[in-house]
Amino acid sequence: MTGWDVAMDRIAKHFAFIIVFLGGWNFALPVAQGEVALPFWSQPIQVMHGVFLTEVLLMLYLLIFAATGAAGRIRVGLGEGRFVLLILGLGCLGILSAAVNLTDLLDLGQAARFFYYAAFLLIVIRWAERLGPARILRFLLMGIAGAGMLNLYYAFKIQWATMGDLPFLMGQNGPGGILGLAVGLGAWLMLIRKTRLDAVVAVIVSLVGIFGASISYSKTAMLLAAVGVAAWVAVILAAMTGRQTRRLGAGLLALVLIIAVGISSTTAGRSYAETFKEFIRYKFYSLDYRENTSVESRGLYFFSVAEIVAQHPLTGVGYSGFYEAVTQTVTYRSGGAVEETASRTANPHNAFLYYASANGLPGLVVVVVLFLLFVDVLRRSLLPYYGNAGRVVWVCLSVAYFIHGNTLPTLYNTEVMYLPAAVAFSQLVLRSQLRNANDVGALRSKKCGRGSAPLIGMKALSSARQVH
Repeated sequence: MTGWDVAMDRIAKHFAFIIVFLGGWNFALPVAQGEVALPFWSQPIQVMHGVFLTEVLLMLYLLIFAATGAAGRIRVGLGEGRFVLLILGLGCLGILSAAVNLTDLLDLGQAARFFYYAAFLLIVIRWAERLGPARILRFLLMGIAGAGMLNLYYAFKIQWATMGDLPFLMGQNGPGGILGLAVGLGAWLMLIRKTRLDAVVAVIVSLVGIFGASISYSKTAMLLAAVGVAAWVAVILAAMTGRQTRRLGAGLLALVLIIAVGISSTTAGRSYAETFKEFIRYKFYSLDYRENTSVESRGLYFFSVAEIVAQHPLTGVGYSGFYEAVTQTVTYRSGGAVEETASRTANPHNAFLYYASANGLPGLVVVVVLFLLFVDVLRRSLLPYYGNAGRVVWVCLSVAYFIHGNTLPTLYNTEVMYLPAAVAFSQLVLRSQLRNANDVGALRSKKCGRGSAPLIGMKALSSARQVH
């Protein structure tokens, strides 16, 4: 590598850390509730209205990337190319819908963000190839863990709402959902870890995620955390069956038991356990789909969105047209979808339904295919290389993201799916390079004898260590 290449790698490393870390950080920050005011530094940094610091930094990096001529050396694989084209397609559908429906100009801004996400995905894949997939995933989880701890601090300090001795997490579904999801992502990082720091971050973010989800008063967050715990069980059991990692598995199990016993032996721990059981009892055990308002209204969104799509099948009603459209449906007028009270915040609380109503049937097809491709790239990056643990982690992550997509509208208009997708794609790219290097090494060995094979083998081994 030349000195210029080394300098560019250092620049990429710093940009990657800041952008990916801030992406995770912004997810789990506390959200002000009611009259509660939070300091400005505990909120996502907006450079201008709707444009955040992470987006400005990525644009700056893209300018540097293009100015050095590095953009011309990017080779986009078939799998990631299809993923990017679908993201761009979703942006084009949003622009078309905004033009046809003559809705708010902000709809154009929301649609244009998908062009940013397409570039973001490609750049993060390149970063993960050079720095290692585990490192990029670690950067993301470090941001989530840091913001999650800040959220917990303010939740207990302000105690804007409580049940028993526990305050509710500030932001509920928003940060609660990502903290629950981070438990499964932590199990994934533990599975592909390269350093002790990876393992430490995986454990910390999972503990923060479990605790944050447990006080989020959100069924979504609790379910996501529970699925993540199942992934952790598989990872720990796999570690205990391997000779080289048996100590790690035993250590993790011992750490969990020590923490559980330590917490349960304190007054605060017993109080937490009792209150958490009350949370669970109220949110799950006494659930009645005919009487529980949130569950009933979430189910009725399927019917109200079906009415909207039937009336606007090709272009939908745009991102800002949902409130006006849903209030005209028979389902809404009969008492369904009662959570919608303002046009700016109205949404069907479901990522798939959100794009079906906004962009019509084409939007629904695009987001469903995107989700299936995401699940598939996770499968290909995990199943052939990590045995039963990889299979369980894949199933758990797929279920968690399915729950997330069916209860929150933020699956496609944030980095929550694109960052893990980039990590998975980078693993596939690096393994492909490793196979090609091995094939070249075998060919040279046949032509030139055994003496030429070791150099290729060492390069392949170096790539393998990056991939794990």
